[in-house]
Amino acid sequence: MPHLHQELHQEIELKYRFHDANTFQRVKETAMSISQAKDFLLLKQNNYFFDTSDLILRANSLAIRLRYENDRFILCIKGNDPKAAKNQKSMSIKLEYEDDIPETIARQLLEQKCSPLDYLLAQSAANDSKKIRTREFLCKQISILSSNKPLQMIGSFTNQRTCIPVAIAQNEFLLEMDETTFKSEIIHYEVELEIPTSLHYQNAEHFLLELFQKANAQFFASNGKAERFYQFLTSV
Repeated sequence: MPHLHQELHQEIELKYRFHDANTFQRVKETAMSISQAKDFLLLKQNNYFFDTSDLILRANSLAIRLRYENDRFILCIKGNDPKAAKNQKSMSIKLEYEDDIPETIARQLLEQKCSPLDYLLAQSAANDSKKIRTREFLCKQISILSSNKPLQMIGSFTNQRTCIPVAIAQNEFLLEMDETTFKSEIIHYEVELEIPTSLHYQNAEHFLLELFQKANAQFFASNGKAERFYQFLTSV
């Protein structure tokens, strides 16, 4: 039988943060200067999270997120991959399912007239794609954990993302420069690079470290935004 990570969809990313806005800006400008692109996509994202009142999903490293991004609504589930082995602190490996949903459904979710889990469970499973298997696997975990407890919208944060195409190992990838605002105007400055199967993480890491050096930037490995959102949500 194939390993779990071969059967289900993984999101693999490198994540680094910067201490201040000036450092972030230097890195962004340096990345833009080496990019072949002339225009860069700017995404304004509102991220809404759903959980039980006692945060059972958070306790089991699961997350349900609805994102509003430039007139799109995207519903996403993430969870830990028990088969994954991280190579370094800056690497994030998650099982992930995401899909665009109609605005009417998104409004119902935000108004808590519909459960995100009920919506996902009602979706067709006509094919046996990796994407569908990932959705069913994560939904089953959430169903068992939440039992009869309703899922509710527990909070949100905003993010402004600049997408910069960059060349790594003779292929083009997207560097995501993020300014994330949590509660009480707490702003984090960070960069993310998703690593597809066509890119070895060492090549990706080497590119980022060279970029930081060119920008004279101090940096540190970062955990995911969802984890930090929950930390701020539960802090006094």
